[in-house]
Amino acid sequence: MHAEDPGTRPETMRYTYVSAWKVIGGITMAAADAPRVLHETDQCKITLSSSPDDHLATIDKGAAAANLLLRGLFNAEKFPDPAAAIAGQMEKMRTERMGKSASVTVLVIEAFGTCEAAIGKTNEVDGIVLTFDAIDKAAIRAAQKEQIDSAKLALAFESEPPSRLEKFTEGIYITDAAERTIYSITFQMNARGYVSSRVTDEAAHRISERFIAVGSQAELRSISRLYAQMAENEDEPLKAFLFGWSALEILVAKMFVAFEEQFMSPLLGGSQTRLRERFLRRVRDVMKDKYRLVEKFTCVTVALFPDAADTDVDGYLEKFERLKRMRDKLLHGEDILQNTLPVHELSGLLRSYVLAYLDRPAA
Repeated sequence: MHAEDPGTRPETMRYTYVSAWKVIGGITMAAADAPRVLHETDQCKITLSSSPDDHLATIDKGAAAANLLLRGLFNAEKFPDPAAAIAGQMEKMRTERMGKSASVTVLVIEAFGTCEAAIGKTNEVDGIVLTFDAIDKAAIRAAQKEQIDSAKLALAFESEPPSRLEKFTEGIYITDAAERTIYSITFQMNARGYVSSRVTDEAAHRISERFIAVGSQAELRSISRLYAQMAENEDEPLKAFLFGWSALEILVAKMFVAFEEQFMSPLLGGSQTRLRERFLRRVRDVMKDKYRLVEKFTCVTVALFPDAADTDVDGYLEKFERLKRMRDKLLHGEDILQNTLPVHELSGLLRSYVLAYLDRPAA
């Protein structure tokens, strides 16, 4: 154990941002299942695991050291064996994190990048380096939020109803040119009715492809962000419903812009094509700002599910209209019991339309 103060020296370093989410319902893993890498590039690695401690060991060590630092980790009288103290604190954190759960399925997202690090005074113990306020963690979180939201949506939409994702833990560390792991301490590091199905090779492949597809389409970024907020707030049904409805309404609006012409195109068939085009242009000009949300949803449904049975399409429309009536009641201030809000139904409809959008031939 030693301390050094080389003076602040800004330099570019690699960072690893680990964001872990407990998967509730939908996709699940048994305790004996080996971890599954769902997607891996030089920018991120997405893993599903029933034994998350192995994947979280690096950030857990940093969180444990930060906690003990407040209590005098480098005081030889209080902590004669700092390494043992850190190991004990890690075990305590993990026990509290698991709570009463006998088993758990966790989505671990590791995001990689570079950042400016201003390393000041450091302390080294048990193979780790501790410093203070060396990096802008908020900026790193903001830079990776879109990617993390996409990963969560890609996994959640593998099942019906979609999985709910609850924050498990997170952490950030940097690596210097000598391959030392460095923790920037800010004293804000915190450890912290579904039908389930085992993840298969096919499911892992679909999740990876979905993650790539969601991340490559700018029109889905706000949908991913709102769905992530919906999933994180399911214990508060009002928040969850409002986030989910916002995602669905934005999705419908964006898709209507893309599909309106496709919806109208059959009217151009037959004789007098020029007159038909002139008529449609006039209709679109007049109706430009007058389409109601239900009419837009109808147009989008026809475009996304051209071969669906009438009963299926009618079911989508009825469900959307029920959800809209609930949204309208909330906006009009009617007294509604939160536990009666159809959050799962809304989540399921959102899933159906996002998947259909991603699977359309033009995608």
